[in-house]
Amino acid sequence: MIPEMISNPSSMLSGSLLGSVVLLTLTALAGFVFSLVSKAVYTILGAVFGNRFAFIFANGLAVPGVLHHELSHAIAALLTGARVRSFTIIPRDGALGQVGIVPRGSKLMQGLQLSFSAVAPVLFGIGTLLLSLQYILPSLNAPWQHILFWYLIVCLVLHMTLSGADWKNFLRGILGTWIILFAVCFVLQLAGLDFLGTLKSVIPAR
Repeated sequence: MIPEMISNPSSMLSGSLLGSVVLLTLTALAGFVFSLVSKAVYTILGAVFGNRFAFIFANGLAVPGVLHHELSHAIAALLTGARVRSFTIIPRDGALGQVGIVPRGSKLMQGLQLSFSAVAPVLFGIGTLLLSLQYILPSLNAPWQHILFWYLIVCLVLHMTLSGADWKNFLRGILGTWIILFAVCFVLQLAGLDFLGTLKSVIPAR
């Protein structure tokens, strides 16, 4: 398989380019979509229980979502080599939580650290949602378990959002992130994953 792919380097390069651009685009789109979803959930809570309850829930009772959000920032920073200098989920200066990171290494790595940690709440949130719905939800039996589960899901969704600073850091390091994604896509193709073939099978022919 590998020798065959190496014999056609233009296909590998185009596949890696397409795959990395698609991954970047989907990440940005997911950040935007979940911001809309969060606002929709907040609006629904306000319509059903009142705006005061919605505000108290989103800014006080949804602590698990805040914890997941900030942990996502911190874990992504550590995984990419940055240093976490501060971590809190205590409301301060208008923010429900905050993580301070110190980028390290080359400019490329620093850009990657800032960008990846910025969008981590969306990426990790999607992973948590999928794993929870697939493996935890089917095992629940008692009513209180379902109530607790959906409470945690609402908390998670409410805080799978990106702040203005998150978007700024994501765009600031987008070049480094794209280069890394390109390299990852290239290596995956060497392992036998064909991005072009996969996309052609998904996108309907005109």
